[in-house]
Formats: sequence, structure tokens, C-alpha cells
Amino acid sequence: MEPLDRHAYDLPPPSPESGKSLLQFAGWGNRGSQLAVVWKNDLYYYYSVITSPVQLTNDGKWQHFRARDAGRASAVLHLMNNCPCVVAGLLVLATFHGRISNVNINIDGPLCSSRHRALGVYATDHSDAATGGRGRQEGRNRSGIYLQRRTHVGPMTKDNTHSISPEAKRPIITTGSSTATADSPRRSARSDETLDGVPDVVFNGIPDWVYEEEILLSNKAMWFSPSGERLCFAKFNDSKVDIQPIPRYGSELDPKSNQYTRIENLRYPKPGRAIPSVELFVFKTLPKEGDSSVPPAVPVKPPQSVRGKEYYVTIVSWVDESRLFVNFLHRSQTQSVLAICWDQNHKNAAYECTESQKEVSRTGWVELTHQPVFDAERQAYFMPLPVNDGLNGKFLHVAKITIPAGERDYLTHGSFDIVSIKAYDKKNKYVYFLTTREDAPGEQHLYRVKDTKEDDKGLECLTCDLGAAVSNMSDSPGAGSIEVECSFVDAHFSPTADFYIRECLGPGIPSVALVATHNNTVVEMMDTNDRLRELVEKRAMPQVRNFSAPLTEKYNAAVRLLLPPGLRDEEIIKYPMVVDVYAGPGSMAVQERFMVNWGHYLASKKNIIYATIDVRGSSRQGETRMHEVYKRLGTIEVADQLAVVRYLKSELHFIQEDHVALQGWSYGGYVTALALAQDSESDPVFCCGISIAPVSQWLYYDAVYAERYMQHPNQNVGGYETADLTRQVENIKNKKFFLIHGTLDDNVHYQQSMMLVQALVKKDVIFSSLTYPDQRHQLSGVRAHLYRSMENFFDQCFNSNNAEEIGLMTVKARDRR
Repeated sequence: MEPLDRHAYDLPPPSPESGKSLLQFAGWGNRGSQLAVVWKNDLYYYYSVITSPVQLTNDGKWQHFRARDAGRASAVLHLMNNCPCVVAGLLVLATFHGRISNVNINIDGPLCSSRHRALGVYATDHSDAATGGRGRQEGRNRSGIYLQRRTHVGPMTKDNTHSISPEAKRPIITTGSSTATADSPRRSARSDETLDGVPDVVFNGIPDWVYEEEILLSNKAMWFSPSGERLCFAKFNDSKVDIQPIPRYGSELDPKSNQYTRIENLRYPKPGRAIPSVELFVFKTLPKEGDSSVPPAVPVKPPQSVRGKEYYVTIVSWVDESRLFVNFLHRSQTQSVLAICWDQNHKNAAYECTESQKEVSRTGWVELTHQPVFDAERQAYFMPLPVNDGLNGKFLHVAKITIPAGERDYLTHGSFDIVSIKAYDKKNKYVYFLTTREDAPGEQHLYRVKDTKEDDKGLECLTCDLGAAVSNMSDSPGAGSIEVECSFVDAHFSPTADFYIRECLGPGIPSVALVATHNNTVVEMMDTNDRLRELVEKRAMPQVRNFSAPLTEKYNAAVRLLLPPGLRDEEIIKYPMVVDVYAGPGSMAVQERFMVNWGHYLASKKNIIYATIDVRGSSRQGETRMHEVYKRLGTIEVADQLAVVRYLKSELHFIQEDHVALQGWSYGGYVTALALAQDSESDPVFCCGISIAPVSQWLYYDAVYAERYMQHPNQNVGGYETADLTRQVENIKNKKFFLIHGTLDDNVHYQQSMMLVQALVKKDVIFSSLTYPDQRHQLSGVRAHLYRSMENFFDQCFNSNNAEEIGLMTVKARDRR
């Protein structure tokens, strides 16, 4: 892609402030060129980009250590649908501290020409954003809002995204890169902000740490109504949330500036401690340009069943111009209230919320995160909600809920889980959704169904015929099935659902196509990734085998093996194996997606078998299986990993039985250490393991995650004690153990590894440890060193000088599903 014109045009009013990067978010409204900006945790509103901003809140408290992963906390402005901000060939652009990983532009209209239909975005970085940092960026990381010239539309790359214009219903490919300097929305006269942490922290329009990490999964907490007449935003008050101090050492190249270790204070709620409070407010946007008066804030009052209790807000969406949809989740996360909120008294004094649905789980947790999809009349909405499927337990299915009656009808049924609802076709009365298939949880396909249960048309799969699975099952569980071209799909619909962009994500080479929904035919192949296909064909890629392994009479485990390219079933050549584990509740590792990762390197270059396993607690196979781990983390999933690997060693002759290792990151690091600790001393499954940034005790992790799966510590004392890794480390002394962590990790704090080290030392366990100063959870800035260190550890563990056994044999073992 050609570089962008570096000449930038500032949006008014430019007010640099001490060179600090304090612009946290900017987002378009849905009318004209209205714009919302968060600056130092306060919310500002532009009626249009040529007007001065109005400060909507003034109680935001700035904290030195606030931000998240640069790739997600940073943001880019999206162009408006009618392209009002394209003037004389200029595009409106916002860049922020850190890296930009995703750009999505949606433009069309008379001012937009093809040469304007792409945008390049990048942000300069000279501190920890380049290493996956989540802290405040240094002064050299600059931010601002700009008009930028557009030069060239390049081919689709990993940095490109696709959108569809509402008017033309045609796809627009956007591609990414730019840089900037810091400008304030308006020079503030306030002097109560601090750079070293404050006793109370309030966030307006952006989430605090735990909401961004665990709930909203976004760096914004504001929502414009469909026409942009109103703006709803969330206010998070962390004043009662405890502070987790995190040390920052600085660069060894600047000893004078780093003579003393700095402490970054992070508001981080832990199990049993105070959690952030949240309130919602609605502003009516400015009636005319140039009006600088501050509109009144209208509070959104929760339903009566929620008031006075601790809760989280997990979903906010506008039903129409006057009504909000909000999901209130009780702190226990076993009860969720879906509510419709509006100004019931028409006095613009408060939005009162009325309960529409209540979802309660008696076997585990309730986790509703999907935005509702509304019908054309806005008198009903569609969501994936759990429903019983006989003795198989509950599965997520497409539910239609009427407004305001709250009547619920399920449009789908069966032993499979709906992944997400993508669109509603008001003309043809179809609901489009992504789902797994029964007995194929690793696949993901696009289906549609009529919007009433009375319609007997049934489910229609739009992507199941893109490549039929070819069975090639032998008697060996390692034989598996041949991969097909496309059995994992994502889709992005135009506003009218007349077209959708179909992304075939694997297991073959990914491709992108524009598809007409009325006859489900391809209008245009947008990208076939021919270059990637050529590169893959020239390399000795690992053999991929997927199959099932028995767990209990009720459950099987899903297994994926990456085998060395030269492995032959009829030969007696034994290979070491590395099991990559995550196994967190609701996760899924074995999916039919294309990827090239660390495992491919180990299998192709090092002749190491690389395994991933989904056991009890994994998602997309119903609530009963997933809730098996409820209130007992560190037990069921660990025992399952040990059982499956023992089964593989007994059934697959090409695995070198005494050369099997385990590795895991975060929750996977926790499971890795527990598996080594709980392994048999007389007949061990594993000989060594690597734990990266592991949890060691759930009392040290964040309250939202830990209490979701373990409940409040006072309600599950035994569960927390049983899950405590530090109480179980003695048996690790019989294994080789490598512990890795970054000191600036704001997710799984370095405290976790230090507590684990204390326990290991007290039990006289000899182990290896690697600490990365000023590195966060993803260790992004030291990946090369990390993988070299891991490779060296596995070389020592497997002792590459061992002689190989070579010969021929016939294998007869029954594949079990």
C-alpha cells in the first residue's frame, strides 16, 4: 500500500496539553458528523466536527495507570454512512496512543469516490505499547483527531476490514495506517487530575479495567441512538475498588530517570472485595450547531428487582429513538435481568427500566453478552438464550421476545449451540445466525430461519455445502478426518440483509466473498488468498488429525494433533509430544479454523507432535458440559487433560511415552502446573511443563472472572482452597518445570507467580524461572526471546540424543466418537 500523505489538518479546537497522550476514545454518532470524545475520563460532545465541543461530564478522575492493551484500547474513528466528513478529498481520522489493529469504514454518497474508500492508520510508539502494554503511554506516544488525505486502496491484508454501505449495499475494503500529536477537546480549567493515581477514579463513556477486560470487551461505553438524537453513556465509579500496585522499572539505558522504581496503581477488584458501581445516563444531543449549553443528564434507573443490589451492566442497545435495551447482571452472575428502559413519564427526568426477561441458572453462571437484534417494527428482539433439550441439558438457541409483553418463543431446537445472531431480514422475515452443528462443535456455519415458530420451513444452512467433510476414519484414533475447504464461517450483513460478506476462515486457506442472500449466490470473490496458498503449498506443513477421545460414559474430548510432515503410520518412529493447554471455562481450542502458530513450527521444524484438547468446561456443546467445572476450578479440567493424554499414549504408537510435555499461558499456565502437581508419581503422564503468567490462587484474580466460576469466597471456601495451586506443588519436584511471567502484567499479576515461587521453594522444588521486566500479559515485546527460551527448555527436556526406533507395524485400534 502506498503511504498516506503525512500532511494533517487539525480539528478545532487544538489545545495541546503538556505533550501528554490523554485522548482515550472518539466515536461518531449516527447523524451528520456528530462526535463523542473521552478526554481524561470526561465526555465531550461535538454537534459537528466544525463546532466547538461541549463538556457533558466534569467528574471524571484521571489515573496514571488506566488504559488497556494498545491494540484494543486504542480506537479509530469510522466514517459516517453518508460520508459527511469527506470534504475536498479529506477523511476524518482519529489516532490514539499505541497500535491500531482494526479499522472499519462505512462510507458512500455523492462526496465519496473510490479513491477515498480506504484509510491507513498506525500510531507511533516508543514505550510499552510495542510490548503489549496496557498502561499510560509516555509523552512520545501522541494522539489526536485529524483530517487526512487518502491516496491508494491496497489489496486486503490482515490489517484490512470490510464494510457494506447502507445506500449502495456494496462492500468497501478498508486498509490501515497514520500518526498524530496530542490535542485536547477543550482546554480544561480543572486542576484536580493527577499523574500518580488518585484516591477515587470515575470513568465516563469508557470502561474501567475490569469492565473492559471481562464484560464489555471494548474500550468504549457510549451508545448513540439510531438517528443520533440521544447518547447513552456509562459512568463507572471505582472509588471503593482496591488498588493493586504494579512496579515499573524503566529502561536500563536511562538509569538517571529510573533511579527509583515507579509504582503504577491499578483499580482492580478481587474476589470478595468491592466492585465498581455503574450508572447509565442519557443526553439529548444539541439541538443546533453552535449551542454551547450543557444538556441535562437523564439517569437510567434499573428495574426494581435490581435496585439496591450489586450488579454489572453487560449489554446496552437502543431499541429505537426513545427506548433502551439493558442487561443487568447480578454480582453472583447466576441471575440476569433483560430490561426495556424509557422516559415513562415524558418529563425527561429519568429512564425507568421494566423487566422484559429474567434468566436464572441453577447449575452454573449466566453469561449473556450478545447484542439483541430487533425486528422491523421494534416490537420484538432476537437473542441466543438457553433452553432445555431433553436429557441433554440446555443449549443456546434463537429466542424471539416480544416488547413489552416479554413472551418468549424459540425458533430453533436441538443439541447444538447458537454462536451469534447476525441479522434480521424484515422483507423476507428471516433471522440469520451462526451456529455449530450437532456432533461437530468445532464447525461454525451460517443458517437462517423464519421469524415465527408457526412457519414450518425449518432451518436452512447457507454454508454447509461449501465443502462436505470427507470421512477417512481408520481404526486408529489418530487417523481423524480429512480437512475440508470451508467449515468455519463468519458473516457480515448489509443493513437490509440483501447481501453479506462471507468469510471462510478454515480449515483450508481463508477466502472472502460477497453473497446475495435471496438466492445465496456469490456476487464477487473479494479475496482468495492465492499468495498465501502458494506459500503454504511450498512448505512442509504438519499433518492435521482431529478425533474424539473418551472421557466418561457421557462425554468425549475433542483432540487435534499436528503431526510432523514425515510421520507415517506404518513406521515405528516415536516422536515427543507437547500438549498446549488452556482449558478455561467456556473456551474452545479445537476449531476448524486455519492458523499457523508455534505448534506448526514445533511439528515441522522440531519433529514434535503438538496436541490441543477440549475437555469438560469447554463451550459450544451445551451448558451441562460447560458447567461441570462450576465452583471447582482446577479439578475436573485437569483430571480430563491427564486422562486424555494417557489415552493417547496408550493408543498411538508414534508417541514417545516418556517424552510428553505440557505448556500453557494464563489459565493454561495454571492448568499446566496443576497437571504436573496432580500427575501420578509411579506412572507419570508428563515429564516437564511450561507455565506462562499462571494463576496460582483465585483470590488474587479479578472478581468478575473468579466469582463467575467460583462464586464469592465466603460461599465456596472449600472450592477456593482446593483450587489453590500453591497448596499442591510438592509433586512438581519430580518434573522439570519452567515458570515465565512479566512484571508489568495487569491481568494475571506478577504476585501470582511470586506466591507460587514461595510455595515451590518451601517444598524444595527445583525449577527454572524467567522474569521479563516491564512486560505485560502478552509478552509482546519479547516474543522472540520467549520462544527461543521455550524451545531450549523442550530440547533439554526431551534430550534430543535419544535413539529412534525404526521399523514397520500394523495398527488396529478403534476410533471412538
